[in-house]
Order: sequence, then structure tokens, then C-alpha cells
Amino acid sequence: MNVVSRGGSTRPGLLVLAAVAAASPGAVPAQESDPDPLVTIEAQERFRDRLRPHLLLVAVRPEPDPLLDPAFLPKRYGMAVRVALAERGRAVLTSAALVESAGAIEVSSALEPERIITAFASPTRGGLAEVRCARAPDAATPGWTSPCDDGPSVEPAWAGACDPGRVLYALVPAGARMFVVVRTVVADRGGVLPEDLALVQGRFPEGTPLFDARGGLAAVVVRPAADSSARSLAAPLAPPATRPTESDAPSGTGDGERP
Repeated sequence: MNVVSRGGSTRPGLLVLAAVAAASPGAVPAQESDPDPLVTIEAQERFRDRLRPHLLLVAVRPEPDPLLDPAFLPKRYGMAVRVALAERGRAVLTSAALVESAGAIEVSSALEPERIITAFASPTRGGLAEVRCARAPDAATPGWTSPCDDGPSVEPAWAGACDPGRVLYALVPAGARMFVVVRTVVADRGGVLPEDLALVQGRFPEGTPLFDARGGLAAVVVRPAADSSARSLAAPLAPPATRPTESDAPSGTGDGERP
């Protein structure tokens, strides 16, 4: 997995997770049918800046044992993504493992990490959970919007985006006000793997969205692989039944621009 670009913003607590993901090796095959969004520095920055508005940062404080002080429990950090689902419209999705047994969940926009709000999560399918932001005390303030609603929703990627050998991309937090764009590849399933999950090279923070080269949402990382390899399990998003023509390709931002 190759780190190819920097920029953006996040909370410092995600630095270690990003470093683990960025350090994971993996050969990445060419993907002739898709444009390479990282062919130049300028293209990398445009790709990163298009995808960042879809992202949310998630911090989870586990439900404490009755004998433990919750203040001493370390938080879990991950990500979530706004996606436009054909069957129900906008949803904010993350890893169910990230928010499991949560005592408290906090989310913020990747564009405004300082604006943090309490959230709730409920499991859906394939290791995913849907996040809903709580109503903030200042919600009545003119112009106030929830991080769950304030921003564009990415469209799902085309069918086949999670087939073995396909190249995918992620924005991974890498310190205060920084992101790295990471290129990875869908691995052969091999062994026993749930039918509704894909295997990707690299250890990603739970909830990390994975995009195709056109900016469509291909999958969301749900947890590390059970073995000791540097790989992750990801839940593919329901793609269109057939691959559309180039003119019908999702832009990933709703503004028609492509990387």
C-alpha cells in the first residue's frame, strides 16, 4: 500500500492508526479500465479534496465495567462516510465493530474536526453500522447544521469495484490537520471469508471508506483480518446491477468533476 499525498485535517488521536496503515506493504496492479487519480501531484490533491467532504471522524469511549472509571478507558478512533443509497437516500455508515459496546460516540466533519457532536449508532448489515447525530444544544442557532447532514453524500462505486485485483483508494488521517491518500488492492479471498465481505491489503482504521478511481464508494473497512497479515475486511456497498457508460459515471461529489 502506497502513501501518495498529504493534506486535510483530523484529530491527533488517529495518528498511530494512520501510521500503521501507511506502513503496510502490498503490490498494486495496474487497472487499465480506470483512470489513475494519482498520476500527478495536482491530480492527487484534487482527488483528496473531492473526497474529504464526505468523511467524518469518529471517537468511541467503550462502555465501562461497573468497577472501572470511564475516564481511564482509552478511546477508539475511526471514520465514517456519508453515502447516497438508492433504496433509502442518505446514510452515514461506519464499522459496527468500532461502535460496538460504546458508552459514548463523538463525530465531527473531516473539514471541521473541532466541531464535535454526540452520536448514536445501530448495526445494519455486513459488519456496518449507521450513525445518527444527536441534536446539539445550539441546533436552533441560524445556520447550524449537524456533521451528519452538513456535506455531500458520495455515490456507490460500480459493480465489480471489490473484485480481487481491483485497485481502491482511501484517505487516512495522519496527524494534526493532515490526511494521506493511500492506494490499496482487493486481495484474493482464499480460506474462509464471509460472503458479504472483501479482503483488502493493509491495516486501516475501522470505518475507513474505500473509493474507486472515479470517487465512487466501493466499501467500508469493518475490522482487521483475523490472521496476523497486514490486511483488512471491508463491507462492499451495493453497486448498480450493470456497469454504466462513462457518461453515467458517478463523480463522488455530485458536481460532475472527475479526478
